[in-house]
Amino acid sequence: MDEDEYLISVALNRRHLTEGQKAVLANEYRKILSEKAKKERVEIAVTQREINRGNILSDTVTDKMNERHEVDTHKEASYKFKVSERKS
Repeated sequence: MDEDEYLISVALNRRHLTEGQKAVLANEYRKILSEKAKKERVEIAVTQREINRGNILSDTVTDKMNERHEVDTHKEASYKFKVSERKS
């Protein structure tokens, strides 16, 4: 968990958040998830390029790449913050 995720989780645990405040937090969390997914896609592309060049053994890396999955950031954020997907 990085610093931004920690701050959001602390804010989420406050008792008296309005729906609007939850939606703002969900949107910020969605942005964090999107950035992480983007970085992961770049890492996969770089790794795949290195495999194709023969610089990395494909067997060990391919298993890790297959474990990764696309994240629906709106769905995950709305679930975590209990707001509709339209608000996240």
